[in-house]
This record gives sequence, structure tokens and C-alpha cells, in this order.
Amino acid sequence: MLEKKYLSLFLILFLLVFLVLASEILMPFLVGIILAYVLNPIVKKLDKIGLYHVISVILVLFLSLFLFFGSFIFLIPIFLDQLEIVVKKMPIFIDNTIIYIRNFNDNLNIIDENIYSDYFANF
Repeated sequence: MLEKKYLSLFLILFLLVFLVLASEILMPFLVGIILAYVLNPIVKKLDKIGLYHVISVILVLFLSLFLFFGSFIFLIPIFLDQLEIVVKKMPIFIDNTIIYIRNFNDNLNIIDENIYSDYFANF
């Protein structure tokens, strides 16, 4: 009974280690399975309407690619605007962090004043 428990635990750990090590290889297959699972009902509905299966697959493929790359057209400007805001506010974030560390050190006296003064002088 105890050996069976350890054997199953070993197999589970081996499977987890294998999945972690092989994740780069398995990821495209996982993405393909998920895409097929999501897009297959659309292809089946188009088949029921009367389109040939090949035409249905090509239509769904082009539609999904259009939606995928079209979403980037809308998301990239938003991302760049947010990145610009973060870059502009970075000095404020750094100053607030320095103030927080100094207040923290004033309360606990862990770090020597000269050490963090020299370190933060570079910012």
C-alpha cells in the first residue's frame, strides 16, 4: 500500500518535471489544440450552412488571423501611451522609493547612511 502511494507520487512528480522541461516543445501543440477546440464549432456551422469544408476552414482561419492581428492595431497605441506615462513618471517612482527606504532605515537603522547615500546618488 505504501509502495503504491510512493510510486504514484513519483509518477506525478516525474510527469510535472517532464512537462516543465518540455514546455517549449509542447506549447505549440497546446495552442493548436486550444485553437482547434475553439474554432471547430464555427467550421461545423459553416458546413451546415452549405459551404465546402475546405472553404469553411480557410474562411475561419483568415477571420481568426484578421481578428488576432487587427487587435494589435488597436492595442499597440494604447500600450505605447501607457509606456510613455510610466517613463515620464519613473523619476517620481524612484524618488518615492528612496524616501520610503530612508524612512524605513530611520526606523530600524539597518543600513549605514553612507552606503545608501552613495548608492542613491547615482539616481
